[in-house]
Amino acid sequence: SLASIPASSHPAIRVVFNLQSSGQATPLVHSFTVSYTTQAAAVGLTLVGSPLKVVFGKAVKLSGLLSQGGTGLAGQSVTLAAKPFGTSVFKVFATVTTSSGGAYSTSTKPKKQTAYTASASGVTAPPTVIVNVAQRLTLSVRRSGGKVYFKGTLGPKKRRRVVVVQVRAGKRWKVLARVKTSRRSTFKGVRSLTPGHKYNFRAKTGKYPGLLAGTSRIVRLRR
Repeated sequence: SLASIPASSHPAIRVVFNLQSSGQATPLVHSFTVSYTTQAAAVGLTLVGSPLKVVFGKAVKLSGLLSQGGTGLAGQSVTLAAKPFGTSVFKVFATVTTSSGGAYSTSTKPKKQTAYTASASGVTAPPTVIVNVAQRLTLSVRRSGGKVYFKGTLGPKKRRRVVVVQVRAGKRWKVLARVKTSRRSTFKGVRSLTPGHKYNFRAKTGKYPGLLAGTSRIVRLRR
């Protein structure tokens, strides 16, 4: 049986046979037929996003493998398309060529939750991956006497977004201020705090459609 032999790796076969005579007659072969029917292995394509959650402004790496019958396909074009949250159609943003082993990769910076897909010739089921995006918050704090002055930015730009500035002196975070972003997506404020203590500060904002909640890095003020 030839059923276990893949046609993709063995497109041709060679048949060798040995005819022996019993001494009574000379063997005579009038015809010899080999029927060899098989289906070529399907072309497979994978797609991986790393990481699957990024902060606004950071890049995600999209990579995968184009193969057939377990063998990578080299020098083939792979097309990548994106569908950001709130849209209904995938739009092509990159076309890459596979390596000698069939691998491919590219990078992109999503502005909001985005679905990505990859396609190539012969692929019937294009893979899809979804990358989530968190809002980016920056925060800086300075102290003057018994007051602290804070300011920061929010990305992507969004006017009148509520930003909660928190302070921690000990084990618990407490709300220091609630402010709204300006037209330029900035925020600032001033509050009174007891001098002579160590404080940690951070800024947070809630999620909204297409974007995850955002948290700034922790800013520390010594005594």
